Amino acid sequence: MRTVSYHPQECSILIVTRNRQRLLRNCLEALTRQSRIPGEVVVIENHRKKTAKRLCQEFQERLPIRYLYEKKQGRSYARNKALEVAHGELLLFLDDDCIPQPDWVEEMLNAHNRIRRPIIAVVGISRNLNSGNVWSEFVHHGTLRLFYQNTQNKPHHHRGKQYLKVGYFDSRNASIPRRLVTEDGLRFNTSLLKMEDIQFGHELVRRGIPIICNTRSIVFHSYPSSLKEFLKFYFESGMSVAMYKGLGTTKSKEIISAMLSEEEKEKLLFLQKELMWQAENRARREIALNSTTFALVWMLSKLANLLGQTRERLFPYGTEKMKTCHTNNRKSEPGKQPE
Repeated sequence: MRTVSYHPQECSILIVTRNRQRLLRNCLEALTRQSRIPGEVVVIENHRKKTAKRLCQEFQERLPIRYLYEKKQGRSYARNKALEVAHGELLLFLDDDCIPQPDWVEEMLNAHNRIRRPIIAVVGISRNLNSGNVWSEFVHHGTLRLFYQNTQNKPHHHRGKQYLKVGYFDSRNASIPRRLVTEDGLRFNTSLLKMEDIQFGHELVRRGIPIICNTRSIVFHSYPSSLKEFLKFYFESGMSVAMYKGLGTTKSKEIISAMLSEEEKEKLLFLQKELMWQAENRARREIALNSTTFALVWMLSKLANLLGQTRERLFPYGTEKMKTCHTNNRKSEPGKQPE
């Protein structure tokens, strides 16, 4: 079985940013403190103001940083641009509102180098940067619930490290070998407003590529911390759910389920429910709300999500419009090379 060992200088960190200079600065500062400095940090800006350009210049003496601009609006376009221009053999995804732990790059390398498989994708754990904030904690635990819904086995230890096999790809804290891009042609779906990373994960599972969670690869993520941000998050999530359904893509859970016997399905479902139950109890303890208020916040999230789905169904913003735009872009720029 062919395996590959990666070194820090073979890593490219890919960051997409959009007019969030303060958050990006904190992220880049954290990268300067990594125990293993990567070969390059690629910052793709997706906003016409280009506020990140000067900031990246400030870090050029402290990080091997490259700045590029993607004029097509949408995270998927920016992420695909990063995939095209990256030089590293191992691609690490990091959001501009995340603070990676000092050993983040090292732990990503450990997962790929220790698990002797020809090719795997790796995701890490995201913790709440705004701990104690009700809105942030609620969104954070909602994300954990989605993660556990896609768990495929119990946590196990491999050479002293704890790993978990999942069917969920989280681009705020993840990594893939570049050969998935250069040889297999994997890209993010530009028809989606959000959830493009989840769809990317479903495609990995469909192709039989394991997604492994390294529980020691940790970033602190800035979740929505106000009522306005909270409602906007769930409204846009609702729009994305409607767009995603419009694509007719098979989900990871459905792909995995088709491979299992009835007995194996029951065991997996029991494990997922147990993990989600634990996450739910943890959420109720950590979010300082009584049961009635907790239920009201939950109803607010569901209402915003439902409104987003309804809006997308009645006045399509994404599915057909973005498909058409993507097709036209490709027709008009058949031989364009990455900048």
